[in-house]
Amino acid sequence: MAADRKQRTKKVVVSYTASAGHIGRNPGRPKKLARQQELGILSILPPTKTLCPATPSTELDPHYPHPYWHVHCQVGSAAKMAQLIKAEASAHTPSAPFGVEINQLQSDNAAVAFSRINAPDLVFLSLNKGGTTNITPEARAQVSNAIKYLIASRLVKFLYHAAGNGTRDEEADVYTLCRRAANTLTHLSLELSFCDKKALLAYLCSQAAAGLVSLELKSNTSLQTPLVNAFKAGKLPNLRSLSLDLPPSKTNVTTLVAALRMRYNAGHSNALQIELKNEISDALRAEATAIAVTFVEYCAMRF
Repeated sequence: MAADRKQRTKKVVVSYTASAGHIGRNPGRPKKLARQQELGILSILPPTKTLCPATPSTELDPHYPHPYWHVHCQVGSAAKMAQLIKAEASAHTPSAPFGVEINQLQSDNAAVAFSRINAPDLVFLSLNKGGTTNITPEARAQVSNAIKYLIASRLVKFLYHAAGNGTRDEEADVYTLCRRAANTLTHLSLELSFCDKKALLAYLCSQAAAGLVSLELKSNTSLQTPLVNAFKAGKLPNLRSLSLDLPPSKTNVTTLVAALRMRYNAGHSNALQIELKNEISDALRAEATAIAVTFVEYCAMRF
């Protein structure tokens, strides 16, 4: 009996040995969880609103018809975008130009039925330019559905960065929005999968793209064919700045310069600044200079 009691009260000692790689380390929160928590905090911040000047700070910046109200939201969805646009469109009497910017796009928790969004005074729209990760397929589809109904006929600058695998229909909705602002759109920045190269070429060759002064394209795929064919056809006559965030292996600069020469010979002799990741030889730079084309060092901060 005494022996059993002694056995029951015997102290049990459990020891743990940390591996050398984990001694003194605090793994902290997983990166995915940390990002979700950060976005959760940012999503409750109210939008900010500032008055921006119409006059650009540099020659190649957009020229707006009047000073405009810039509404900035850190985190938002397609429904949030539509809400901000509708609210600002009816906030001023008389009406006033305005812009909407959402840094990080997220999907809506429930399906949203969009209707026509009339925004004739929307001059600036930026979606997901500050996004650090690919947007979800749900968020991309919801944004596509929203811009399908967005009528922004006086849009001057449009930025939409939707990294990840998109669809042809979603890209078609982007080009439709751009075509609706054919008379005013001068600055366009797109990050897409560009799965429909023919649709991109059709837009670049259309009259709706003729007014573009600045074009920024970012993708992991080659855009050589649509760009070269557009330049060979003498399109994009007013383009002054072209920024390409593309894999160097998928861009043949010699072929690009040859196409730009054809554009130059078509009478489009305005100076054109091109930013890309490729190494440019001195001989090719000299050839480009002869047709008013200047290559500048790629700047990752642009995108």
